[in-house]
Amino acid sequence: MNSNKQIIGKYQTLARILGDQDLLIEPPMYDSSLKFSLQGVQHQLQDVRLSAIKCLVELYRAMGEKVRNSFGELRPAQIE
Repeated sequence: MNSNKQIIGKYQTLARILGDQDLLIEPPMYDSSLKFSLQGVQHQLQDVRLSAIKCLVELYRAMGEKVRNSFGELRPAQIE
């Protein structure tokens, strides 16, 4: 099992990768990153949730409305 710091580090690294405009990222990576980020938004620790939200922001920049359509499994409070 990963420690909370390791989990936060994974989300921070993913956000940096997704935010790098020079990288060409294949669509399957976006889909798996979206699933991973949605799991992080549901985490009990706020620091993990904030890091996962940063990933979702980068994914939204790349994918647009497809990200919003994936919010169906989140509670309304998690979406806000």
